[in-house]
Amino acid sequence: MNAEIRKVRKWFWVWDDDKEETWLRKMAIDGWYLTKVGLINSFEFEQSESKDLIYRIDYKDGYNLKLDEYIQIFEDSGWEHICEMSGRHYFRTPMRGEDEPEIYTDNVSKITKYQRILVGFYVFIPLFLLLFIYRPEVSKSTEFTFFDVFFIFIIVLEIFFIFSVVKLTERIRQIKRL
Repeated sequence: MNAEIRKVRKWFWVWDDDKEETWLRKMAIDGWYLTKVGLINSFEFEQSESKDLIYRIDYKDGYNLKLDEYIQIFEDSGWEHICEMSGRHYFRTPMRGEDEPEIYTDNVSKITKYQRILVGFYVFIPLFLLLFIYRPEVSKSTEFTFFDVFFIFIIVLEIFFIFSVVKLTERIRQIKRL
Protein backbone atom coordinates (compact mmCIF):
# COMPACT_ATOMS: atom_id res chain seq x y z
CA MET A 1 0.00 0.00 0.00
CA ASN A 2 1.41 3.37 -1.04
CA ALA A 3 1.57 6.21 1.45
CA GLU A 4 -0.54 9.25 0.72
CA ILE A 5 1.28 12.37 -0.52
CA ARG A 6 0.13 15.89 0.32
CA LYS A 7 1.38 19.13 -1.27
CA VAL A 8 0.97 22.33 0.70
CA ARG A 9 1.86 25.95 -0.07
CA LYS A 10 2.59 27.99 3.01
CA TRP A 11 4.57 31.20 3.14
CA PHE A 12 7.46 31.65 5.58
CA TRP A 13 10.03 34.40 5.56
CA VAL A 14 13.67 33.32 5.80
CA TRP A 15 14.02 35.07 9.18
CA ASP A 16 10.97 33.24 10.58
CA ASP A 17 12.50 29.79 10.32
CA ASP A 18 11.47 29.06 13.92
CA LYS A 19 7.80 29.38 12.88
CA GLU A 20 8.40 27.13 9.90
CA GLU A 21 10.12 24.54 12.12
CA THR A 22 7.19 24.62 14.57
CA TRP A 23 4.71 24.10 11.73
CA LEU A 24 6.74 21.17 10.33
CA ARG A 25 6.77 19.60 13.81
CA LYS A 26 2.99 19.94 14.06
CA MET A 27 2.62 18.33 10.63
CA ALA A 28 4.71 15.34 11.83
CA ILE A 29 2.62 15.02 14.98
CA ASP A 30 -0.41 14.94 12.67
CA GLY A 31 1.27 12.13 10.70
CA TRP A 32 2.71 14.12 7.79
CA TYR A 33 6.49 13.90 7.23
CA LEU A 34 8.28 16.44 5.08
CA THR A 35 9.84 14.86 1.99
CA LYS A 36 10.49 17.81 -0.31
CA VAL A 37 10.50 21.61 -0.44
CA GLY A 38 9.92 23.36 -3.74
CA LEU A 39 9.94 26.87 -5.09
CA ILE A 40 7.85 29.57 -3.46
CA ASN A 41 7.33 27.68 -0.22
CA SER A 42 5.72 24.55 -1.58
CA PHE A 43 6.05 21.56 0.73
CA GLU A 44 5.50 17.89 0.01
CA PHE A 45 4.57 15.49 2.81
CA GLU A 46 4.16 11.76 3.08
CA GLN A 47 1.61 10.32 5.47
CA SER A 48 2.80 7.92 8.16
CA GLU A 49 2.29 7.30 11.85
CA SER A 50 2.26 10.28 14.18
CA LYS A 51 5.66 11.12 15.65
CA ASP A 52 7.09 14.07 17.52
CA LEU A 53 9.85 15.09 15.14
CA ILE A 54 11.96 18.20 15.56
CA TYR A 55 12.80 20.02 12.34
CA ARG A 56 15.63 22.48 11.93
CA ILE A 57 16.56 24.61 8.93
CA ASP A 58 20.11 25.64 8.17
CA TYR A 59 21.48 27.79 5.40
CA LYS A 60 24.54 26.56 3.56
CA ASP A 61 25.71 27.98 0.27
CA GLY A 62 28.11 25.14 -0.41
CA TYR A 63 31.25 27.20 -0.97
CA ASN A 64 33.10 26.74 2.31
CA LEU A 65 32.56 23.04 2.91
CA LYS A 66 31.66 20.21 0.60
CA LEU A 67 27.99 19.33 0.82
CA ASP A 68 28.56 15.66 1.66
CA GLU A 69 30.85 16.63 4.55
CA TYR A 70 28.33 19.21 5.74
CA ILE A 71 25.48 16.68 5.78
CA GLN A 72 27.70 14.05 7.43
CA ILE A 73 28.40 16.40 10.35
CA PHE A 74 24.65 16.65 11.00
CA GLU A 75 24.06 12.92 10.56
CA ASP A 76 26.86 12.18 13.03
CA SER A 77 24.94 14.34 15.51
CA GLY A 78 21.69 12.41 14.98
CA TRP A 79 20.02 14.63 12.35
CA GLU A 80 18.46 13.27 9.17
CA HIS A 81 18.89 15.46 6.08
CA ILE A 82 15.51 15.70 4.37
CA CYS A 83 15.99 18.07 1.45
CA GLU A 84 17.47 21.34 0.25
CA MET A 85 16.01 24.33 -1.55
CA SER A 86 18.06 27.38 -2.54
CA GLY A 87 20.70 26.75 0.12
CA ARG A 88 18.17 26.04 2.88
CA HIS A 89 18.74 22.57 4.28
CA TYR A 90 15.99 20.78 6.19
CA PHE A 91 16.93 18.35 8.97
CA ARG A 92 14.87 16.36 11.46
CA THR A 93 15.38 14.19 14.51
CA PRO A 94 13.00 12.55 16.97
CA MET A 95 12.15 14.48 20.13
CA ARG A 96 14.03 12.97 23.06
CA GLY A 97 13.52 14.09 26.62
CA GLU A 98 12.08 17.46 27.52
CA ASP A 99 14.45 19.82 25.69
CA GLU A 100 14.15 20.25 21.94
CA PRO A 101 17.36 19.32 20.13
CA GLU A 102 19.13 22.22 18.45
CA ILE A 103 21.64 22.33 15.62
CA TYR A 104 23.08 25.54 17.03
CA THR A 105 23.65 25.55 20.76
CA ASP A 106 25.13 29.05 21.00
CA ASN A 107 23.97 32.46 19.84
CA VAL A 108 27.17 33.20 17.89
CA SER A 109 26.45 30.26 15.57
CA LYS A 110 22.82 31.34 15.15
CA ILE A 111 23.95 34.86 14.27
CA THR A 112 26.47 33.49 11.76
CA LYS A 113 23.65 31.56 10.06
CA TYR A 114 21.65 34.74 9.50
CA GLN A 115 24.74 36.67 8.42
CA ARG A 116 25.36 34.05 5.68
CA ILE A 117 21.82 34.67 4.43
CA LEU A 118 22.37 38.44 4.53
CA VAL A 119 25.37 38.14 2.20
CA GLY A 120 23.08 36.92 -0.58
CA PHE A 121 20.84 39.94 -0.20
CA TYR A 122 23.81 42.34 -0.11
CA VAL A 123 24.88 41.02 -3.51
CA PHE A 124 21.48 41.58 -5.14
CA ILE A 125 20.65 45.03 -3.76
CA PRO A 126 23.38 46.93 -5.66
CA LEU A 127 22.88 44.80 -8.77
CA PHE A 128 19.18 45.58 -9.03
CA LEU A 129 19.77 49.19 -8.05
CA LEU A 130 22.25 49.55 -10.91
CA LEU A 131 19.80 47.98 -13.34
CA PHE A 132 17.21 50.48 -12.26
CA ILE A 133 19.46 53.55 -12.31
CA TYR A 134 21.07 52.81 -15.67
CA ARG A 135 18.00 51.54 -17.45
CA PRO A 136 17.96 52.56 -21.07
CA GLU A 137 15.41 55.03 -22.27
CA VAL A 138 13.71 52.57 -24.57
CA SER A 139 10.90 54.73 -25.74
CA LYS A 140 9.57 58.20 -25.23
CA SER A 141 6.06 57.04 -26.08
CA THR A 142 3.29 56.93 -23.54
CA GLU A 143 2.61 53.25 -24.22
CA PHE A 144 3.32 50.73 -21.50
CA THR A 145 6.16 48.47 -22.74
CA PHE A 146 7.80 45.27 -21.62
CA PHE A 147 10.70 47.32 -20.27
CA ASP A 148 8.32 49.34 -18.10
CA VAL A 149 6.97 46.10 -16.61
CA PHE A 150 10.51 44.78 -16.16
CA PHE A 151 11.62 47.87 -14.26
CA ILE A 152 8.55 47.86 -12.05
CA PHE A 153 9.48 44.26 -11.24
CA ILE A 154 13.04 45.42 -10.43
CA ILE A 155 11.67 48.08 -8.07
CA VAL A 156 9.50 45.50 -6.27
CA LEU A 157 12.47 43.14 -5.94
CA GLU A 158 14.65 45.94 -4.61
CA ILE A 159 12.05 46.78 -1.96
CA PHE A 160 11.82 43.08 -1.04
CA PHE A 161 15.61 42.78 -0.71
CA ILE A 162 15.89 45.91 1.43
CA PHE A 163 12.97 44.73 3.61
CA SER A 164 14.69 41.33 4.00
CA VAL A 165 17.97 42.93 5.05
CA VAL A 166 16.14 45.01 7.68
CA LYS A 167 14.27 41.97 9.04
CA LEU A 168 17.38 39.76 9.12
CA THR A 169 19.31 42.52 10.87
CA GLU A 170 16.51 42.79 13.45
CA ARG A 171 16.64 39.01 13.95
CA ILE A 172 20.40 39.17 14.56
CA ARG A 173 19.92 41.99 17.10
CA GLN A 174 17.20 39.96 18.82
CA ILE A 175 19.55 36.97 19.20
CA LYS A 176 22.35 39.21 20.49
CA ARG A 177 20.03 40.41 23.29
CA LEU A 178 19.41 36.84 24.50
